[in-house]
Amino acid sequence: MGRMKEMLAEYDFDPMTVIEAKCPLCGHESTVEVETLAYLRWQNGTYLQDAFPTLSPAERETVKLGFCLPCQDALFSPPEDEPEED
Repeated sequence: MGRMKEMLAEYDFDPMTVIEAKCPLCGHESTVEVETLAYLRWQNGTYLQDAFPTLSPAERETVKLGFCLPCQDALFSPPEDEPEED
């Protein structure tokens, strides 16, 4: 067991942390559950994708900026093809 895990166990820290985010576009509240150790690494400067490699890109976007999944789809999905006029 690493030193950080020992310290967390000693102080009875929860191994998981819930990150709550409110979407800046629609106001929907989302939650993402992450390992506490990963959260602490991220808070201390580890890049988001390195701290949370098991999260999907959409979940990492929620953690970073707060956008809910439906708003991410609207923002980042390619535009639908419009029918061509003859």
